[in-house]
Amino acid sequence: MALCSTQRSAHNWLIQCLILMGIFGMAAFAPPALADLPPLTGVAQVSASKTHTCAVTMAGAVLCWGKNDYGQLGDGTRQRRILPTQVTGLESGVMAVTAGNSHSCALTTVGAVLCWGRNRLGQLGDNTTTDRIVPTPVFSLGSGVQAISVGDESVVAYFAGGAIPSVNLAAAAATAAHLAVFRA
Repeated sequence: MALCSTQRSAHNWLIQCLILMGIFGMAAFAPPALADLPPLTGVAQVSASKTHTCAVTMAGAVLCWGKNDYGQLGDGTRQRRILPTQVTGLESGVMAVTAGNSHSCALTTVGAVLCWGRNRLGQLGDNTTTDRIVPTPVFSLGSGVQAISVGDESVVAYFAGGAIPSVNLAAAAATAAHLAVFRA
């Protein structure tokens, strides 16, 4: 963690370290000096994977940065980003974001789930195995989700009571095998 040892405040130190993790976790190039990175302010939540990092701003927007081989930054490209970049279509209305190995998902304030990035095993939950470079709605998870989490190649949605929407895993077995839905 030598890259993270600075004289900054604890908050700025954490944010700068998370930025470096998202950008340089698997990078083969030298990172810029911390002084060259602008401060990341107004952040409500951060999620970092080994390839990229995403954050939700206080205004409910989603920013991502780091590797982008499969579109996991959600900016409509596959271009690596050194600085936080706006995720297409998620300028507001998001309460949480979670970063997987090569995909990301966001939970909106109405409880809808959108995912983007690598979809080799159908982990985006859109009934395909097509990679997505912009956020795509998860099949049958348009409202009511309370929390989300992603693994390397999976997505988990949590409902706090009420009925689980009819996610037909049998009909979409090949593509929804890595989407799990739970209710308390």
